[in-house]
Amino acid sequence: MPVRAGVGGTRRIAPLPPAPSAEEMKARHDQLVAEMGIHKQRADAPAPPLVWPAWLVHVSGAKLSRDRGVDQSGHEYLQSKYTSTAPMSQIYRFYEDLLDANGYKVYNSSLGTGQTMSGVKQNASGYVEGDNYPDGHPGPRTTIRVDFSRFYLNEPISVRVRFTPYSYQAPRFR
Repeated sequence: MPVRAGVGGTRRIAPLPPAPSAEEMKARHDQLVAEMGIHKQRADAPAPPLVWPAWLVHVSGAKLSRDRGVDQSGHEYLQSKYTSTAPMSQIYRFYEDLLDANGYKVYNSSLGTGQTMSGVKQNASGYVEGDNYPDGHPGPRTTIRVDFSRFYLNEPISVRVRFTPYSYQAPRFR
């Protein structure tokens, strides 16, 4: 055993423990990864139910009639269309606030302006889009997208509200 001289005499240094084997290091690594939830295997999950939320209403607060459809990717959705004379900026803020207040994170929105031939600037189109993960992210989700537009100054604004649920496809690890 090595001996080292020091102040006040000699002291013995304990031998180092043997280095862990590669298998032991891998087992410890896997244990720590599992404890931290890294690379957690997730299962596929079905889409949330295709049920229109009662709080998803007309900019005036009225209930909306709904139609069922299927998008180009085969996802079923519910949608409502209406026209409004409310200012476009009011429609934009209303739906941003409504989605946020009901647990939908607004991740995409726009309010664009156009210009008429006579040079009058006006709001021409916009949208608000948000999603909700009822079981946490990642996982199945529902997306609400509100599109609004008009082509002519002082024309009523066309509004389309679409509610689409999506299933979750878990990544496949090798």
